[in-house]
Amino acid sequence: MTVWTTWQPDRSAEILREAHNRLLGGEVLSLPSETGPLAVSAQPLGERIVVALPSPQTIFDWIPELPAVGVRLIQQYWPGPLTLWLTGGHEAGIASVLPTDWRQAIAQRGLAFRAPEADWVEPLVKQFPGPVFLSDDAPASDTITWGVDDGLGRASEPSALVKLVGRRAVVVRQGGLAPDLHDFLPAEILFVCTGNTCRSPMTKGLCEKLLADHLGCLISELPKCGFRVQSAGLAAMMGDGPSPEAVQTAGERGVDLAGHQSQPVSEALVRRADRIYTMTAAHYRWLKSALPSLPVELLAGAEDIRDPMGLGLESYQLCAVQLWDSLNARLPELLEL
Repeated sequence: MTVWTTWQPDRSAEILREAHNRLLGGEVLSLPSETGPLAVSAQPLGERIVVALPSPQTIFDWIPELPAVGVRLIQQYWPGPLTLWLTGGHEAGIASVLPTDWRQAIAQRGLAFRAPEADWVEPLVKQFPGPVFLSDDAPASDTITWGVDDGLGRASEPSALVKLVGRRAVVVRQGGLAPDLHDFLPAEILFVCTGNTCRSPMTKGLCEKLLADHLGCLISELPKCGFRVQSAGLAAMMGDGPSPEAVQTAGERGVDLAGHQSQPVSEALVRRADRIYTMTAAHYRWLKSALPSLPVELLAGAEDIRDPMGLGLESYQLCAVQLWDSLNARLPELLEL
């Protein structure tokens, strides 16, 4: 028989303390979430091993090199009704020090994560001495000994379930998320220069044209074909337009830069990218020193692509030739993302 208590903000410390103690005692609890009641335990529950996270960023303690598509999904949907299921990448994180039987189960079934949107999640999970596990479906009533009712009367429904296989993501279950879930699955390519007004926006436009021509689609259809291309600058201001020479040079190659607005490089932006290409070795070193695990490469191989700013239209045109040749050389690896 389940003993129920009602969530009350002024009693939250007392309720959380009881939940903490009951979890330590090996009980299975029912706690509220945005998708209804969740079974919560200090032991793995059900077929899928789902770990409750106190905040989105704590997934990097478990998966230090989370694939970029996973980063895009958690930035958009966590805290919230998304379960991320991984079949690898956990060997260097917290899972490596779990009990042997848990590690064996993870090796066979993978590891899933969820950051529910509920008042109890962060204080309870953060203070608990070990992992807190969730059920991936509605809790079975005969296993629940104690539960919290938030008074909202929500029926239990499954979260969205996305499985990461290498760099790719597969929507196993849509759950209650809107169809725009699929908007965050295309591979993201990021080009980086200094000011994001010349080289990197030209490269972005040329890359979009190259991919669209190869795939037989419109540039606006690239996300549906599996690609999204962005550009940014290490010293860029937000919202600057492209240089007139960049607009003219790109236009000569069938690329419209008129709507471009510059943006600075940020950690959130680079973590979203499946591949990052820099214009110079200095850009490359800066990014690698900031985040060594980033998938960064020098676009032109061993060569720098010089900044044409202030050097006249001919320098922009020569730069565009180097960009186009470099992108064509990279096309096979881009198509594999």
